[in-house]
Amino acid sequence: FFFQAEDGIRDYKVTGVQTCALPISEPLYRLAARSLYQGWWLQSRTLTEEKQTLTEEKQKEIYRLAYLGQEAAIAVEIAISLTDKWLQRSRYLEIKEICEKTLTLSKDYRILYNLALAEQYIGESDASQEHIQQALEICPPHDEGKKALIIALLAQLLSLKGQKAHATPLYEQIQTLGDVQGKAEALGSL
Repeated sequence: FFFQAEDGIRDYKVTGVQTCALPISEPLYRLAARSLYQGWWLQSRTLTEEKQTLTEEKQKEIYRLAYLGQEAAIAVEIAISLTDKWLQRSRYLEIKEICEKTLTLSKDYRILYNLALAEQYIGESDASQEHIQQALEICPPHDEGKKALIIALLAQLLSLKGQKAHATPLYEQIQTLGDVQGKAEALGSL
């Protein structure tokens, strides 16, 4: 496939598909995103952890095509994978950029959480608090582990702003959650 990017024409080959010049459109990006997602992403997930070798470059390409093709589910999944790794490497500005971009496709609580974390680290505490509150509002009840982390971050932000009276009930709420691992991670993050 040939894909038109903002910076000019890029040539991408999808294994098993003959390269050809095609007009660029959202459906073509969608097709390419799905093809790479199935060929690269899902295939790498079937391997053992030691053998997973999907590079950041490949993940970014899947994300780019998913974004251009309006494939929200794929874009969210790849963005979460990338930003989780970037958080460990203090790549906060990149996290903010990809999360904000992804939120134009889908309002996902995990994306909002990673965005709030990045904003906290770059000193944007008001934006961080706004995004973590949004994440809490839409976090599904079954994901108690992530909910504990979201509540812990909100409590931490409120405490840092001197609003300990508002933070204390949140700390107590973490204790009521059933997910032991999520609780431990949340309390450990404080």
